[in-house]
Amino acid sequence: MFKLRGGVWIDQAFGADRAPPQSVKVVAFSDAYFALLRERPELTRFAALADRMRIVAGDTLVEIVPAPAAR
Repeated sequence: MFKLRGGVWIDQAFGADRAPPQSVKVVAFSDAYFALLRERPELTRFAALADRMRIVAGDTLVEIVPAPAAR
């Protein structure tokens, strides 16, 4: 489940008491974004929802941010 906070969809698994030890930030629709989705196909159903998200994937927080021109 996700909650919209400040224009960012945040995975409910992300919280102060359950914050993953690792994080990665990727720009939506960049080469790194598509490489991540190829590597972690289970994230595609979430990433398709928005270009501003924080998704918990195992022990990693994946933060998807919009491209600088799109902000």
